Amino acid sequence: MLSAGARVPWRAPGRLRSPRRPPGAAGVRACRVPVLRRGQADGGEEKDEDRGEPRTLVEDVEAAPREAVLRVCLSSTAVMAAVGLGARAAAHGMMGAGAIPVGMDLAASLPFLPASEATPGAVAAGLAAGLAVTAVRFALLQSGVWPDFRDETDASNARVLPALNPLDLAVVALLPAWSEEVLFRGVLLPALGGGPVGVVASGAAFGVLHRGGGRGWAFAGWATGVGCLYGATAVAYHALLPAALAHGVGNLSSAALWRALRGGNPQA
Repeated sequence: MLSAGARVPWRAPGRLRSPRRPPGAAGVRACRVPVLRRGQADGGEEKDEDRGEPRTLVEDVEAAPREAVLRVCLSSTAVMAAVGLGARAAAHGMMGAGAIPVGMDLAASLPFLPASEATPGAVAAGLAAGLAVTAVRFALLQSGVWPDFRDETDASNARVLPALNPLDLAVVALLPAWSEEVLFRGVLLPALGGGPVGVVASGAAFGVLHRGGGRGWAFAGWATGVGCLYGATAVAYHALLPAALAHGVGNLSSAALWRALRGGNPQA
């Protein structure tokens, strides 16, 4: 849910310790969410039929405090938005001064809004893409056909989501979605030509930068595919709007579904 490259303090499941609390934070409790991990342990084994390996309930993952999650979310969103919007404004100004070709105007190459007659289709495509991402993600998590992706998703979400209230969840899901689209699809994609190469390259960069905080190469592979889908919707409608809608809907609905079916309950 957090922005690409954002890092909430993380310790891998199995030997977790409570995060240090700042002075005066007594009484602020983080949630603890059980996460399943492959491997041997002293007890509580059950068979992981996906790999024929034991799957063990290890020590709870201690969720990051609400304030830490929101702080990382807001700061990373601000940085990516500043870089993305700044690059688009700089390219537009340089084009106006004749310093770069017209085709390098990033804002003109992929504007925020589509043409008025294309807006209904763009909105529908964005919503459909976001719901499709959620459906596929949920199927992968529930079926276990991709165990690494399931485990990395559970570990990351258990660290970030449980302590958030519904409004926090919307903030953490929607703000990074917008800023990431400004940067990856609003800058990188058109800078790489805006065609299939730009879609795939910006999607790969998006995926690689989603590693960390419990997420490994499996999650990066998933994020690469999803990033390519977002890029394709942006190119198809010549606008960032459908990509941002797809990203936001995918983030928010996936987070809410995970919390409802696989996560813990938030604590005040």
